[in-house]
Amino acid sequence: MKNKKEIKEKYNKLRGRKTALDRRFKFTPENIKKIEEFNAALLRKSHELFDKITRQKEELDALLKFRSAFPKVKPLCFSDGLRLWEENTYTITGEMFIKSKRRELADIVRMQAPYTIIASSSEPEFDRVSALMEEMNWDIENLQPLNNRSIHICYATHHFFTDGLFALSDIALLSENDITLSVSLNS
Repeated sequence: MKNKKEIKEKYNKLRGRKTALDRRFKFTPENIKKIEEFNAALLRKSHELFDKITRQKEELDALLKFRSAFPKVKPLCFSDGLRLWEENTYTITGEMFIKSKRRELADIVRMQAPYTIIASSSEPEFDRVSALMEEMNWDIENLQPLNNRSIHICYATHHFFTDGLFALSDIALLSENDITLSVSLNS
């Protein structure tokens, strides 16, 4: 495993790459169309991730409600060995990654931070607008030239292409098939 200094150097190099490419990026009609299409794919996948988490949360909340009605029932154990302990708590973590096989994006794919949505037993309300941060158009910072367009930029796009290591020009190298989701449960 690389030491922290090497990881930081690699991260800074990728950040420099992103900054340089974003400065040269032109918001041509063709590039805007690519951004719009990939943004739509990320938004669809965000909703899919939210739906997966919501279904799991509803099932777990129903199980916990059942447990509270029948307190003498032993703690629930799932096939993977995960248990809902006596505290009746859980956390569901949904993550979205961009997993392109393109050689020029390999380091970015390895070092990216996933887009994450978290739900827990301590949050009775879990709504789509708040979880996906849809109350705001994320056409800010490097995506600000899109302000005068009628494109709603989702938070996942902002996460990967503004806060993350992907440059705007990388969108041309990506497809919806490069977006992967995972959901995990912790108690």
